[in-house]
Amino acid sequence: MVDPKAAYSRSKYDAEQTLLSLRQSVCPIVLRMGTIFGFSPRMRYDLVVNAFVMSALGNVYMTMFNGGEMWRPMLGIRDAARAYIACLRAPRDKVCGQISMSSAGTTASRSWSLRVREGLRRAGVEADVRPDYRYRGIRNYRVSGRKIERELSFRPAISLRMPWWTWSK
Repeated sequence: MVDPKAAYSRSKYDAEQTLLSLRQSVCPIVLRMGTIFGFSPRMRYDLVVNAFVMSALGNVYMTMFNGGEMWRPMLGIRDAARAYIACLRAPRDKVCGQISMSSAGTTASRSWSLRVREGLRRAGVEADVRPDYRYRGIRNYRVSGRKIERELSFRPAISLRMPWWTWSK
């Protein structure tokens, strides 16, 4: 069930509904992405895993808001591109008017920070993890990417369990 709370999520949902209503004249495909991580030419440091890496390298610590209890689906940037390509190459009857989620799994943010810390340690960089319970904008998202896996045989190849320097390879 989709129940958008914020203006941003409401606008995305409304746009999806508008696109889906055009199904008679075009082939709309709605692909919802997990929270993106990884290197790109135009880095997004407001995305949680990238922010952890930036903070660890610049401040030698990462802040876990709400003690790392927020859950989010995650997806490497290259896997996001692969998901779009898979949808564009798929037979029309498999994707037209469909909504799919692309994610490498849903995880609590504490495990992301610990994985980033471990990856940095392997690269010779020490970083501390500090919980912060002052943040009150708590939102949890637990979703599944099984539909795109089942329909298009798409599986993300990049994981937070992989060393961070391999995320863009």
